[in-house]
Amino acid sequence: MGGGRNGKQQQKSNNAKNELPSDPSQYTILKEGQADILMHGNDVFYNKTQVVNRDLSIAVLRTFVAKRKEENAAMWAKKQDQKTSTSSAQPPPELAACESSEMDASISAFDGEANEAATDVDKVQSEKENGENGGAQADVAGQVAGVSDEVAKPVIKKVGEEPRPLRVLEALAASGLRALRYAREVEQVGTVVALDNDKVAVEACKRNIKLNGSVASSKVEAQLADARVYMLTHEKEFDVVDLDPYGSPSVFLDSAVQSVVDGGLLLCTATDMAVLCGNNGEVCYSKYGSYPTRAKYCHEMALRILLACIESHANRYKRYIVPVLSVSVDFYIRVFVGKCNKKQPA
Repeated sequence: MGGGRNGKQQQKSNNAKNELPSDPSQYTILKEGQADILMHGNDVFYNKTQVVNRDLSIAVLRTFVAKRKEENAAMWAKKQDQKTSTSSAQPPPELAACESSEMDASISAFDGEANEAATDVDKVQSEKENGENGGAQADVAGQVAGVSDEVAKPVIKKVGEEPRPLRVLEALAASGLRALRYAREVEQVGTVVALDNDKVAVEACKRNIKLNGSVASSKVEAQLADARVYMLTHEKEFDVVDLDPYGSPSVFLDSAVQSVVDGGLLLCTATDMAVLCGNNGEVCYSKYGSYPTRAKYCHEMALRILLACIESHANRYKRYIVPVLSVSVDFYIRVFVGKCNKKQPA
């Protein structure tokens, strides 16, 4: 009895933590885009300088959705054209001439057999009664009518379906602000899974989901989990995977490239610019597999190092990447990698 009572009390306390605060004066409501979050001191990290990062990510997602619709419509149009061309295709002249000669020979042979069988038919018809002949004619008429009805049935064309809603994974959610903005500002987003390995962050994310109303509650789900393990156990389940860690994303890349579906999108941020720009070449080599040099083009080199690292992880699973957009802003770099498809056999 005591254990059950303690379990109920713990469940009530957890529910109370996830509910909206009874005293709003203790919290500050922060608005960004169409999302609102509750801030209480420094409980959950909020990076104000990465507003551009989130705005740019939403713009890329909207473009990705539009391109996805175009590709889906083009695919269905191509299928319809193939069906139409196969149904209306005519045989070549040589084949038509061969078929006509064979048909003439078969018709002449059939005429000879019909003449021989004509006398037998006359005998059989003379022995049959008029009622039986009428029934046979009625059966033949019914068969002809059935065939005509089948020919007259309309052909229903298969209409192209809309692409399914996007399934998005935010691997390091913190307050859940990015996940909430995806759900509220990108129309085709169906589900956003907001992960974090910190209980306080997950509780704050759940409060923010309820704060943003029914749309956010129906689309965003907060989960307490290790992002690496979660992505490894959900292979090819997400159309979009967003990595925005505090520091290097190298430890998440191997599982991230496995979690993206074929034709999906991977968004990745790296804030360890000192390492990527050549201040510590050994650390960069251990994390990204590349040795940087200190030069004026260090930011471009940092982008290329990150892209090469993602490509190397994708190649391990017979996949490849196509960089969509790469930017260097303030103290971080951000890459948008699309089309993590399987490699075609040589």
